[in-house]
Amino acid sequence: MSDRAAYFFKGDRYLRYNITNDTVDVDPTEISDNWPALPTEFQSDLDTAINWGDGNAYFFKADRYLRYNITNDTVDVGPTEISDNWPALPTEFQSDLDTAINWGDGNAYFFKADRYLRYNITNDTVDVGPTEISDNWPALPTEFQSDLDTAINWGDGNAYFFKADRYLRYNITNDTVDIGPTEISDNWPALPTEFQSDLDTVVDWDEA
Repeated sequence: MSDRAAYFFKGDRYLRYNITNDTVDVDPTEISDNWPALPTEFQSDLDTAINWGDGNAYFFKADRYLRYNITNDTVDVGPTEISDNWPALPTEFQSDLDTAINWGDGNAYFFKADRYLRYNITNDTVDVGPTEISDNWPALPTEFQSDLDTAINWGDGNAYFFKADRYLRYNITNDTVDIGPTEISDNWPALPTEFQSDLDTVVDWDEA
């Protein structure tokens, strides 16, 4: 059985976190060192990345994106404008995203500033929003209702939301926050100090 991993990106550096073992198994290094398929513009300062659940991940930066084939370790679409291939996304969500997360139920959530939308992956449509995060995420404390750094579905019924040097754990089934908000450093001791604040994005990955 393959291990599940999460990649944490910050600036021009990344690390790999082994979800199965709760350890960092690739120490922080330059994105360019180990992601040669990513074009230079996507080797630093990413806005967000999301595992679409179909063998592909999408990386977003400014008003551009690319599709990454996880199995083949290749970029097979882009980089190109978000507006070119995501017509369902309203204009305000076609650039400078804060984060996107695959909720694991056929939907993805895109967040920007204090607003969000729900994207139906099967139908390629937006079926909720854009609207205020505070409208439909009452469990999120006020500090997490705008300007998120990143969010990830951990694959165990929980999602993690990160902002500045703080995080919380969100129980997907119960729609409740059951850990935090608290300092990232409190509960992620495996993460080196540079990755305990101001993350660019975290994306889950299925390792062979």
